[in-house]
Amino acid sequence: MKDWTIHFLPHTHWDREWYFTQEESDVLLERDLKQVLYVLNSDDNFTHFNLDGQLSLLTDFIANNLNYKDLIIKLMSAKKLAVPPSFVQQDYFNSSPESILMNMEIAYSFSKTNNLPIPATMYTPDSFGFPSNLPSFLKTFGFKNWVFWRGISPEQIKKSVINYFVSPNKDSVLSYNFYFGYTGFVSSFFDEVENLTLKGGKEEEQSHFEKVGKDIVEKINEIFESSDGNVKHILAPFGADQFPIIPSLPYFIKKADEIDIKNTWKVSSIEDFFQSLEISKSIPTINGNIREPYKARTHRTISSNRMDIKLLFRETERLLYNVLSPFYTICKTIIDNLQKNGTVQHAIEEMIKCSAHDSLGGCNSDRTNRGITGRLERSKSIFQTELNILMRDLSYFLAPEDDSGFLINLYPTERQQVYVFKLVVDHLNFALKVDDLIVTNFSITKKLGYHDFKFHNVDKHPELNYEFYYVTVALETAIEWMCWRKISFEYQNKVLPCFSLISPKKETGLIENKSISFQVTQDGTEYVDRRHNKTYKNVMMVGADFDKGDSYDYSPSKVFSGSIIVSQKNKNIVVHESQYLKTIKYETEITYFMNEALTETSTQIFKWSVSLAGHSKILRIKVKTQNKSTETRWKLGFKNNKNSKCAKSLLHWIYNDCSPVVNEQKWKDLDYQEYPAPVYQNNGLVFFEDDGSNFVTLNKGVGEFTPTENQINYVLFRTPSFLGKTELLWRPGRPSGTSTFKHETPDGTLQKEMKFEFGISIVENKKNIISRYQIFNEQYVYYQRQKKYFFENSIANFKILRPEDKRVTDFLKKKINKAIDIKISNWRIGMSTFRHLNNNRVLLRLYNPSGIDEQVILSGKSLLSVRLSDGKLEKDEPFNNVVPAKSFITLIIKLKHIY
Repeated sequence: MKDWTIHFLPHTHWDREWYFTQEESDVLLERDLKQVLYVLNSDDNFTHFNLDGQLSLLTDFIANNLNYKDLIIKLMSAKKLAVPPSFVQQDYFNSSPESILMNMEIAYSFSKTNNLPIPATMYTPDSFGFPSNLPSFLKTFGFKNWVFWRGISPEQIKKSVINYFVSPNKDSVLSYNFYFGYTGFVSSFFDEVENLTLKGGKEEEQSHFEKVGKDIVEKINEIFESSDGNVKHILAPFGADQFPIIPSLPYFIKKADEIDIKNTWKVSSIEDFFQSLEISKSIPTINGNIREPYKARTHRTISSNRMDIKLLFRETERLLYNVLSPFYTICKTIIDNLQKNGTVQHAIEEMIKCSAHDSLGGCNSDRTNRGITGRLERSKSIFQTELNILMRDLSYFLAPEDDSGFLINLYPTERQQVYVFKLVVDHLNFALKVDDLIVTNFSITKKLGYHDFKFHNVDKHPELNYEFYYVTVALETAIEWMCWRKISFEYQNKVLPCFSLISPKKETGLIENKSISFQVTQDGTEYVDRRHNKTYKNVMMVGADFDKGDSYDYSPSKVFSGSIIVSQKNKNIVVHESQYLKTIKYETEITYFMNEALTETSTQIFKWSVSLAGHSKILRIKVKTQNKSTETRWKLGFKNNKNSKCAKSLLHWIYNDCSPVVNEQKWKDLDYQEYPAPVYQNNGLVFFEDDGSNFVTLNKGVGEFTPTENQINYVLFRTPSFLGKTELLWRPGRPSGTSTFKHETPDGTLQKEMKFEFGISIVENKKNIISRYQIFNEQYVYYQRQKKYFFENSIANFKILRPEDKRVTDFLKKKINKAIDIKISNWRIGMSTFRHLNNNRVLLRLYNPSGIDEQVILSGKSLLSVRLSDGKLEKDEPFNNVVPAKSFITLIIKLKHIY
């Protein structure tokens, strides 16, 4: 009996785009895939080929080669051609939880529609690390096994190549690591791939086997030593990037099996491999975020490279999951004949394609990044246009009179806050009406008049032949979840208080409410938590480092460490104050060194808008800069000034510990030639636990930070100008993926305006942190019906078919203000998405980031039933009103109309 069974996996790893574009990839894919289909269909000896972990390769191919679809379905049904169950192979740290699930949902839907077998194994051979709760994502789609490569630590991999990956909530999958990567068993004989057919006599075959098989046997022995003998099977991937099929491979494997007296060689599949496993000993476990660069350099700082793409992607995600999806659900409950838009579904798929590991990573060519940006811009535009049209549709019911509008809360429970929205009015002497009642708790914070806009051909637009004003209104009110307020106004003789300017004395500015005081001086900032009488000096400061490197672990310069900023001074401080919205605007002039010789300096201006709304406990911060620097890493540090225990971040629905300590000896043992900085990811929330309260920082889209003692340093963006493993000053031998040549990426220096949004809040009880996070994300929409709106929203120029619905009369008569009367009882539970499925069924995804179970009760007149489901929406179990610790759940809710 032979010692080991080597399951050779013929495959190609296909990057949709990298330093080459998707268009170039598509042309090469068509040539290679047609050859794969021909070989599999004509050669019974070639029993299996694995087409990477990206179903989108097939859908793109089929779109241009429809006549091949039946053959593809035939080969997939026979399990000769395998496409693992994800639409793209994602960047799991820069994609939101909903995009990760949507990625699997699209692939599952394709398989189900075409009656294809559903694999039990997720396949991610090249993604740049994995979040700790990935097993929970996989479990919700029924995956039991997982194949991966990058990110495992030497301590973990030297125990075994096969482990149980256990998430913080104890979900687990059986995982297999490609110890030598997805090219490990073909890389030693790339030059021999054309000669893999063993022809000739016994001596020639033996000689050829020894030539190309020696390295394989050595690697098998090393894996055996690292697996503690608990399995007798090796999954050996035979392929590489954009690798063609080798028709003679089955013959070579057969002959090698005859020659090798110790091991069994066979062509196999991933599913066959897991079914063949005979586990003789207990399997070790792995947990935590898988981010180590051991044997597969992980792109730890990939969350700050090409930050313009990251921000655009996250903005597009938020628009889809937090705004369009719940708003469409509201519309669907009111407008019976509302149909889902196929263009929107296509835009979702295009957005998910941009989440592929190399695509979203940004460590690729400028041409590729321009293509990614274009696809994201198109998807975002489609989502926004669909939202605009739906708002016009809904105004037919909720605000039928010209100049009236509606304000809808999309948050999962009642919100008492200041809502900021825009109105077009004929003059400024008006009273605001909410649900036909005049209110006084509002302010006008900004106004633009008719003469502030440049209109042409006014004679063709008689509606522009009079004065009007475009105003921003801050309104303080309470709105229940999925409910609305009708907004209108009546003109009066009384002039209401408008936008005012208070000129500060001696270049200082102060804004405050009952909870927060914030002051700016020339030399810094001061944040005061008035509820606890705590003062935070220089609560936010800009920092910068030299960064002449690639998109792997950021490492401080060996010549110059620390910030390269020489000075920063605040200037042009102005306070904008109205009753319900107070804002400080100012500029910070940064002087920094341009080179490591410290001989040249330059300046860059950061412009700030820091605001407080009503009684809000969140200080909102907007910052922008016109970037002029290159080879620089810009950071924004939030300083706690208190005795903090540790930093924690919200990452994919759970709180993660983030230690500011790096084990230098460990990196030396791994033969790293530089000292890396600790780099962590987040999904919009990082906080410090300290003595009695929690210092919480919020952000929209900034995914990378480094904690130091009492300070959270967000990386705003990096400006590397090239890819390649040469000329990396402090990282000798560290590749960026474009071989040994230097690949210029001038667009990567981001010589343009960059914008960011942050928030600061002090929270007494950690359980309440998630509610601040969701309030910060402002999940509400507003729309006004009026003819002058088109100067901002071009879609308003066109007439659209109005929905015909008999219930419009009921709405006008009954003045109904609730579409979905559902309440969530627990503010500590977050909502990831709320979207319509079919008929009267909606999907609600909730998450609990904390370490204890949370009770949650859903109630309301429109609620018929609540059932627990899975990602495939096939599981149907009773819901016990509990969201387990560090978990997410998917609920299917059946609704009834309440009007």
